[in-house]
Amino acid sequence: MKQNTLQTPAWTWIEMSGPDSADFLHRLTSVDIKNLAVGSGSLGTWLSAQGKARAFFYIWHLNKDRFGFEFDAGADGQWKQALLSAIDHMTFSEQLAVSEVPKNCAWKLGPSFEGGSSTLACAETKDGITCHHGSRDFGQPWSTLWTPASGAPVVDLSNGEAQLTAAHWEALRIAACRPWI
Repeated sequence: MKQNTLQTPAWTWIEMSGPDSADFLHRLTSVDIKNLAVGSGSLGTWLSAQGKARAFFYIWHLNKDRFGFEFDAGADGQWKQALLSAIDHMTFSEQLAVSEVPKNCAWKLGPSFEGGSSTLACAETKDGITCHHGSRDFGQPWSTLWTPASGAPVVDLSNGEAQLTAAHWEALRIAACRPWI
């Protein structure tokens, strides 16, 4: 009998930038990009021409013309390649660039910021990019910290947060009955 094993998420980060990126994303994702304020984020899906979901992600509005996608790349990066392929397939004359930005990811659980437990917010600092996911997914606030791939994430846990491994994050997802899309 074959034994099922859980695969820990292979979270990845890609970015889209350029003067046409907001309009492009507004037309081809399930996210209301035109009303997504700089510094905020949303869960979203990439839509096919028929409106079918092709990829699932968190999207973060980093500045006027720059967006970050945070998602599970899947086994051997198959979901990342599917998203990159979908973007490439729908890009024609738009002025935008998609870049795979190698980064390390650390998960934090705890009172990450003052914005409220349901607020999704993202900020860039000298240490990297911190994305606050609120408490919707696990009933308590959680965050991701993305740091340059050249070094290990440096996480300040002085405010009572706990750093999680991918396996801990996966256990929380299962306990919260949150599907792995």
